[in-house]
Amino acid sequence: MVDNRLGSGSDYTVFLNHLGIPVADFTFDGPYGVYHSLYDTHRWVATIGDPGFLYHTALVQLWGLLTLRLANADALPLDYAPYATRILSFVDEVERNASTSIGRSATVGAFADLGRAASDLQVAATSFNAARDVVLARGDVPGLERLNAAVLLVERQLTDADGIPNRPWYRHQIYAPQYTYAPEVLPGLTEAVNARDARGVTEQAMRLASALRRAAAALQENSRQK
Repeated sequence: MVDNRLGSGSDYTVFLNHLGIPVADFTFDGPYGVYHSLYDTHRWVATIGDPGFLYHTALVQLWGLLTLRLANADALPLDYAPYATRILSFVDEVERNASTSIGRSATVGAFADLGRAASDLQVAATSFNAARDVVLARGDVPGLERLNAAVLLVERQLTDADGIPNRPWYRHQIYAPQYTYAPEVLPGLTEAVNARDARGVTEQAMRLASALRRAAAALQENSRQK
């Protein structure tokens, strides 16, 4: 199962949450009752958890294939269209919570604009993908280099220099951990909703919409034929 709700407790935290660099998190999941206990040893893993280290080997192979794919791709396979679709679902989710905890009338305008911004990102990403397909098909090396450089910068547009309220180190506007390892989506907005702070919801929705529009603008600028 693909779960793109990224929390913390991993080496990728600084790259995504602070710097705005795309990351991936692969794992095999299941019961693991010895975690952070005195039984969590190499011997336990070798004899009970993963005899023969077969799961370890498979996961390293997956990472190796991903590394080769990224290193050898003429066009970097980063696709912001499904990402934007996922953001739209996050917006709907947080809006439902806001309607329950604060009231729809107090937040409807903020969420309407936020939905438009997420839709703008989706449209820009779709146009970018189409332009990239054209450049790839014609073997335009300078064009591919330009588009590859551009797509690597988009995630940084989803950060805010001021960070999220009370936790400025966490700059990413889409993902942050909660005060545990657990993931939190649209963190500044979500925390304002949880605090039942209608004014904060409006402010955080505006900041998030600005980040989404910066990301969309980066894709739009580079999807134009040059």
